[in-house]
Amino acid sequence: MKHIILSFFLAVSASLSIAQEWRDVSITVYNPTASQCDGSPLITACNSRIDTTKLKQGKLRWIAVSRDLLEEFPYGTSVYLWIAPNHPKNGSYRVKDTMNKRYTNAIDILTYNEKRGKWKGKLQRNP
Repeated sequence: MKHIILSFFLAVSASLSIAQEWRDVSITVYNPTASQCDGSPLITACNSRIDTTKLKQGKLRWIAVSRDLLEEFPYGTSVYLWIAPNHPKNGSYRVKDTMNKRYTNAIDILTYNEKRGKWKGKLQRNP
């Protein structure tokens, strides 16, 4: 019984410490267009299809991560992004895409038609 309780405590402690670790990242926005993506801009690197109607309505909260972050935040991972107090881009997102290899320690927020957006922020895995 002591082993079960100890195992449970260690598992909970590990998950809490992971949730408390923030990663400093550069943040930009991108749109699902051939000029910003590739020849199939509505298909992400993990083969998810972008529904532009849901994206336009704000119902898709997806990000692309730089390749150096992909091991820590693999496809499908739910993450929390923080830029500044009350910033409209703060919140939960799902990792669905990968950025070009020239970027490191960076994320791209999928948007419908925003042209500008560049910030420094923090990223962590959702508990």
